[in-house]
Amino acid sequence: MREHKANLDLLRATAITVVFIYHISQYVTKVPESLHKVFALGSYGVDLFFVLSGWLIGGIFFREYTMAGHVKLGNFWARRWLRTMPPYYAALLMSWLAVYYSRHQSFDPRYIFFLQNYSKSVPFFKISWSLCIEEHFYIVLPLLLYLSLKFKQVVPVCIALIVFSICMRWQYAGSEYPAFGYQLTATHLRLDGLLLGVLCAYMYNVEPLSWKRFSLWLFRLGLVGGIISIVLYFLDSRFMYSIGILSLSVFFAGVLCKSVNEADWSVSRSSIVSKIALSSYSIYLVHALAINLSDHFMPGGQIKFIGVALLSTGGMSFIFHFCIEEVSKRIRNNLFPNRVAVTLANQIPINK
Repeated sequence: MREHKANLDLLRATAITVVFIYHISQYVTKVPESLHKVFALGSYGVDLFFVLSGWLIGGIFFREYTMAGHVKLGNFWARRWLRTMPPYYAALLMSWLAVYYSRHQSFDPRYIFFLQNYSKSVPFFKISWSLCIEEHFYIVLPLLLYLSLKFKQVVPVCIALIVFSICMRWQYAGSEYPAFGYQLTATHLRLDGLLLGVLCAYMYNVEPLSWKRFSLWLFRLGLVGGIISIVLYFLDSRFMYSIGILSLSVFFAGVLCKSVNEADWSVSRSSIVSKIALSSYSIYLVHALAINLSDHFMPGGQIKFIGVALLSTGGMSFIFHFCIEEVSKRIRNNLFPNRVAVTLANQIPINK
């Protein structure tokens, strides 16, 4: 297996940190409106997560394909679902119990099947919209990649689907950035980052001779994409929705390429970055609930609220990570071993 890249931990830690800052800033009232606009940039941390998820899942698929000659789709899906679903359902139950207690919120069965992101609004557990997109992606991606590899069309298929996603968004582009709901959360409208991550994983694992040139050009293009995104965000929210999501995803993909190609930076190797990255899924699942509970006991208008929210998020995510996420991972590894790791182990002679 390829060595662990601490630089990717830094990207993961950055993504969850900016998302957390964005969500907590919504409860802090004594902040200038211009600063709220800056904090709101953190909402795009999910797009960095999408790029990283595409890279991760694409990498798992392509490594197994290149080493074993084929991918066992049942094993692939089982490992993904055991990794993501038990923590998701645990967090879903916690969130629903909280809103049922506070406002007698009825349960929507769509949450069970990851379909709430196609609702006009997400009534509770709002952060789950991005998890729906990733679960849909995990289901379709292996079949899509299997056919694309068979006909050697991975790059054209990825590009075509990115264009499709942009065209779908364009029809909803109005004079203003859309409110939170279907137009921002539907899977087919947010494919850019995931597919760019998959494209990077394909070039890195299947076309290594072309990787250096590809990653260099994508990094350069990403710098342009980053500038375009900032301009669109502060000047024209309409095009930030239709075009800016793509340009920002290209920027994140370029940063990913840079992170993979360079030796681990000193900040990437810090223990705090490693711990945040390792717990990023748990933090994402529980942080909104922790912030809401903190606001209930200490309203967000008070500065002390930030400290309470930080402590409650840290404590809840720590417990959640070790009691639910890690247990789920151990069960997965016992029932469905990593085929790449098993293949490598079988190739290494053991000295008796």
